[in-house]
Amino acid sequence: GKAIAHEPFKVYKRLEREIIEYCFDPHLISTVNIRLINLSSSASKWLYHLLKEIEKVNSDKTLVTVNWIYEENNDVMFETGEDFQQIINLPFNLIAA
Repeated sequence: GKAIAHEPFKVYKRLEREIIEYCFDPHLISTVNIRLINLSSSASKWLYHLLKEIEKVNSDKTLVTVNWIYEENNDVMFETGEDFQQIINLPFNLIAA
């Protein structure tokens, strides 16, 4: 969907708590699916922060993979996915839908 919350702190802080809780007892294999058609700059910063939290879980005992799903004709979201792929140390798949 669209990650353009008017009060991103409320939305992302709740999600951050859930991610941190999950990180205490992660599954052996996890997949994070991100499917956006638009992303504001503040939402992008939060997403980066959340992915960095998830990145901490990735180890030789657990595997976390990110699927960045974008609309085939949405070059902006494809390029944003490429940017995240370069700065996040997780297996990262760019998937056109």
